[in-house]
Amino acid sequence: MATKKTTTAKTTGDTKDTKETKVKNTEPNTNTDTKIADLEAQLSKAMGMIETLTQLKNTPITTDNKLTSDDYVTVISQCPNKLSLSTDGFGAGTVYDFDTLGEIIDIPFGDLKGIVRNNKSFVQKGLFYIANEEAVKQLRLGTLYKKLISSDDILNLLNRDDKTIIEIYKLAPDSQKETIINIVEDAKMAGRNIDANVLFELGELCGKDLIQIEKTTD
Repeated sequence: MATKKTTTAKTTGDTKDTKETKVKNTEPNTNTDTKIADLEAQLSKAMGMIETLTQLKNTPITTDNKLTSDDYVTVISQCPNKLSLSTDGFGAGTVYDFDTLGEIIDIPFGDLKGIVRNNKSFVQKGLFYIANEEAVKQLRLGTLYKKLISSDDILNLLNRDDKTIIEIYKLAPDSQKETIINIVEDAKMAGRNIDANVLFELGELCGKDLIQIEKTTD
């Protein structure tokens, strides 16, 4: 509300009669209206940003992790003896040789696809382990790998307690049961001390006399 002061002077005397009159400003205040409009626009923009951030927060993040032929994939030998994997099968193509159980070789994914395609029995027996979830997925081995005993359990089998060793053997598919027995046999022949109860129970389960295995001499 604006206030306007008016002064009325009389022609006679030295005094002035002063009146204060309030005058209503009927003209629109363009500056105020503009500020309000700007604030409303800023508020609307801020609300939109909050809504967008909320949507992003609640939206799962997906990334394209597909492997290319040149990407290297870690492969671990689960074979107690020497293992040769060839891209074309039967020793043809590019050959990757694993000399010992637990040896690791990084293999290009393109070559790994050939190895899996042409060495199906090795894959099914779990003689090598692909330590890459995306590679397992792209090679369509997910169902098989849910059944296989993990590489860690295989490689550290003889470091487990007696009960766990037996449980791992019982849970393993037939293909890996053979690998486990081979590991035990090789360890026994190498002179490793393995509890007689483990040897007896595993022998009962696989039909072999593991207790009578003797250390080999050079």
